[in-house]
Amino acid sequence: ATIHANNITDLHGAGVDGSANQLLTDDGDGSVTSESALTFDGSNLSIVSASEAEPVLTLKATHTTINRSGELQFLKDAADTEDNERLGLITFYGEDEGNNNTKFAHIQGKIAESDESNEGGKLEFAVASHDAGMAAGLTIVDGDANDEVDVTVGNGAASVTTIAGTLTMGSTAALTNAGLVAVANQSSITGLGTITSGTWQGTAIATDQQKHLAHFCFKG
Repeated sequence: ATIHANNITDLHGAGVDGSANQLLTDDGDGSVTSESALTFDGSNLSIVSASEAEPVLTLKATHTTINRSGELQFLKDAADTEDNERLGLITFYGEDEGNNNTKFAHIQGKIAESDESNEGGKLEFAVASHDAGMAAGLTIVDGDANDEVDVTVGNGAASVTTIAGTLTMGSTAALTNAGLVAVANQSSITGLGTITSGTWQGTAIATDQQKHLAHFCFKG
């Protein structure tokens, strides 16, 4: 090893041999290994594994504080940010049938509103939509009032949204998973359209049509 007064510049003499950007790990016996599957170039960290269900990145916390945990933080500490600016991105890539490295899904966080005291966020879950183009299927975004959040499900009028259980509006079950109205009393219905079939089993329905009586006078 080449050792200077303030730093070590060469570990080849100590038995360390590897390629550029490989990280060193302690073998536990006083020796170190230059990891070919663990590299860092100053900006990008890469972990490579050919083993099934690996690599695994674990953030482990051992404390028991109920409102504290480990954190994966995306911090964009720029001089200035603006509305709709991306703050963080998690991507999911794989090869298509042509062996092309393709993005199939992503999760991204954005700034919806950057004005001070009115800050609002936006979170998008997107997938490749039939032509490898990304389309958001679930968007969670800041509303236009405090403590309000708006959610958009699906992308385009032809999208299909499936709910496995019961649709609840507020605290009331509204629709069953069979598509039936779950609320017994439907109040304040102002329009229903034309009902073409079915059997009415309730009380008589009043109409807004007035009855008219015709009077005939006979003389003889």
